[in-house]
Amino acid sequence: MNRLGLCVVGCGSFAQTFCQGIEAMRSELDLYFASRDLSRAQQYATTFHAQGAFGSYEEAAADPRVEAMYVCTPHHLHEQHVYLAASAGKHVLVEKPMA
Repeated sequence: MNRLGLCVVGCGSFAQTFCQGIEAMRSELDLYFASRDLSRAQQYATTFHAQGAFGSYEEAAADPRVEAMYVCTPHHLHEQHVYLAASAGKHVLVEKPMA
């Protein structure tokens, strides 16, 4: 079975809630975290036993290991981050309305 490379975009409190919610699916995911602050992404990656962390959303979108991006950044940034992910050919899941 192939595992899905999923990157959580934004490492705020809802990223933590999301990761707790997908715990039952973890055997099917290669999980990554992206934040504007690399140390924050690394902290989340350690906490949730992820495969990696990125210090920018652009870096995550460009990485071929990432097949899908879960956008849970502040609402006013959703449009920008969805566009970034879609432009890179990634599947996108957005937390709450995009715009």
